[in-house]
Amino acid sequence: MVKKTAKKKKKKAKAKANGSVADPNAHLHQVRQLLFGEQMTALERMLETMQKGVQKDINALRRELRSEIKGSQAETSKALAEIGKQIDRLGAEQVECDEKQSRRADSNKKMLGRRIATLETETSQRLRTIRERITSTSGKLSDQVAEKTTSLWNEFNGEISELQQATVTRESMAKLFDELSKQLSK
Repeated sequence: MVKKTAKKKKKKAKAKANGSVADPNAHLHQVRQLLFGEQMTALERMLETMQKGVQKDINALRRELRSEIKGSQAETSKALAEIGKQIDRLGAEQVECDEKQSRRADSNKKMLGRRIATLETETSQRLRTIRERITSTSGKLSDQVAEKTTSLWNEFNGEISELQQATVTRESMAKLFDELSKQLSK
């Protein structure tokens, strides 16, 4: 932008110097050009040189930034690839752990199934034994109750017979005393 302005100024200065521009201050401008023209040209060259240097620095900086960005992208890609590998490894380890856990669960389930079957068998045998004991004890108790009942009935019948005999004897005596008292009262 500064270049264009400098070129325009040069053209105007040349045109004014040639007198082609009808400007009342043309002489003044020509005098200024004569006095400061070389300095202006030197300043313009120096400014142009500085602009070129700045542009080179900007271009170098751009190249350096692009290089650093590419390097960062490469490092980021490597880091992401490494992270991907670690994720894959962890995923494989997780699958392996899940499989081991599944095998353990299956093994534990089978073991518990066998243990439950064993406990059911043992419980069934114990219940059978208890039922047999109860049946046996019940039979023995029934026999004992029957014997005791028979014994008690026999004793009861014996006591009833004795009481009946004792009652007959008392009745007879009561009749006897009754008759005696009747006879005595006569």
